[in-house]
This record gives sequence, C-alpha cells and structure tokens, in this order.
Amino acid sequence: AGTARIITFTPSFPYEWILDPRSGKCVQERYLSETPAEFPSMNPYVHGTRGKFVYALSLSSAGGPIYAYGSPQESPRFDSLVKFDLETGAVASKYTMPPKRLLVAEPMFVPKIGKGNPATGGKEDDGYILVMVSDIEHDKMKVSKMQVFDASDLSMGPVSEVDLPELIPFGLHSEWVPFESLGVPSN
Repeated sequence: AGTARIITFTPSFPYEWILDPRSGKCVQERYLSETPAEFPSMNPYVHGTRGKFVYALSLSSAGGPIYAYGSPQESPRFDSLVKFDLETGAVASKYTMPPKRLLVAEPMFVPKIGKGNPATGGKEDDGYILVMVSDIEHDKMKVSKMQVFDASDLSMGPVSEVDLPELIPFGLHSEWVPFESLGVPSN
C-alpha cells in the first residue's frame, strides 16, 4: 500500500510595506495583487529605491507528488513568470510555460549592457529575465534549460534558451553575477 502524503501550502501574494526610517515604523501596508507569486526579483539599479516593476514566479497548483523533483515531492508547481507593476498592482505581462515544463529557480534580472539604469535615463525594464526550467516526462526530469526573456514584455516568450549539460533540480534560489565582478583576470 502507498503512503498518503498531505501538505499544507498557503500561497503568497505581493505585499508592500512602507517604512519610515526616522520613526522605525511601518506607515503603510497593502496587498499589491491577487495573483499568487513567489521569489520576486527586480532590476538591481533600483534596489533600495521606489522601483516600478518586480518579476516573480507564479503557480497553477500546489501538491504532488512531483516525482521528478526527488525531495520534496509535494511542492508548488511554478509554471508562470509574471511582471508586476508596483504602482498599480496589475500584472504588466505574463508568460505561462508549456505543459510539463516547470520553473525550478527564481527569476534573475540582468540589465542590458549600458542600459536599464533609471539614474542615467535608462528604462527600468530594459534588461533580461533569466530563469531555469526543467522538462518533465513520465515523472522524470528530461532536460533542463536556461531561458532568457525580454524584461519589457514577458508575454513574447523566451528570446533565447540554452540546453544545460546537467539536470537542474527544484532549488529556487539563484543569482546573476556579472563576469567582471568575479575578479577573474581576462586573457
């Protein structure tokens, strides 16, 4: 006999707190959207300022088992990439993965070279969103890819994708580090 598994999952939703650094208090808070979202990312040029956009994973269901993940097998099924307008709370654009393709890592915003910096006249969404995805077939991971989206309009779908040499498990955390930040001498 199989073992029954029951999980509890409460989806999260974009939420805003406005803090007053002088008083150390929250002066305003609100839900930004009714669209569930996890693992938000934004243009690093606007960290610590009032940004307009945030990119996140969204899900169609929670549960399982998703045998291809190994552990945990009960998990949210992240299958959409969303761009939220932080001023209105609206979904500015969205891309839903094809069936049997799941997002396995948080989105990473990468500004286009020489662009994407509002402080120098650039547009905040002038960059790319990188995500890791895995294709599932017969409850097994078949292939993993890195997909690249234009941050200005996710609904256009990936502008590029790269097959990865190894399978990427469900891990969710990721980070973009520009090559020049690694301190590796160039030859």
